[in-house]
Amino acid sequence: EVEQKVLDAFQDRGIKDKVALAVLMGNVKHESQFKTTICEGGKLTGYRGCWRGGFGLIQWTTVGRYDGLGRTARAHQLDPNSLDAQLKWLFAEREWREVEARFKTEGQSFQYYMNAAYRWLGWGIYGSRGHYANQYVHLET
Repeated sequence: EVEQKVLDAFQDRGIKDKVALAVLMGNVKHESQFKTTICEGGKLTGYRGCWRGGFGLIQWTTVGRYDGLGRTARAHQLDPNSLDAQLKWLFAEREWREVEARFKTEGQSFQYYMNAAYRWLGWGIYGSRGHYANQYVHLET
């Protein structure tokens, strides 16, 4: 259910390219397995219990990004652990706004979209994100 809502949210933003969507979904899956209460390392701590490393859907790690989630949740009277709060913050933060147009540009290569995902997330470990993205590319629609 969370996975489908995340996909719907990206599509609602006007992202239509199957490869772009697959890269986005593969990156989110790598970061959090679509668990909004996950703290880096896999423990389900919730927003207030995650003291080091990344947190949430896309593993917000820096103080500014982590605190931005909290501020956004408060401003909308939402729980920062909720998918709604995390999607609102995801689409509001500067890092996403700087790359959103790239994901809306249809017909680009897998690597083009992965480069945009790197600029957005700034990952330290490539890990399984490419594998997951390729799995999404090959799903029947």
